[in-house]
Amino acid sequence: MNLVRGVTEQILSRGHVVRGWLGFMPQDLTPEQSAQLGISADGGVTVVNILVKSPAFEAGVRPGDLITGLNGEAVKSAQDLVSRVAALKPGTSAELDGRHGGQPFKITLKVTERPTRQAQPQ
Repeated sequence: MNLVRGVTEQILSRGHVVRGWLGFMPQDLTPEQSAQLGISADGGVTVVNILVKSPAFEAGVRPGDLITGLNGEAVKSAQDLVSRVAALKPGTSAELDGRHGGQPFKITLKVTERPTRQAQPQ
């Protein structure tokens, strides 16, 4: 009920729904990938795509990185991460934990508003 109320309020006040965005696409790890990395099957996600000039790109996140945490809480799946990032307020900071080339990292980046798709001319 609260989700519907919040979405309705945003549409009425802004004309669209505001969602947090970091600028990368996560993907669940396969059991084989998890085993290779020595982590549990629900121990993180891999970055498969990133947009240049996005908050994540500017902070140094790259395709192939492993994301294991968001704001101090473990990331269990790609959907979990996407949902949690979308719930973040644009303009706030987010902290990502992960690994880049096997080396652990912890970075803080600014959450921006998820870009809206514009209607294409016909």
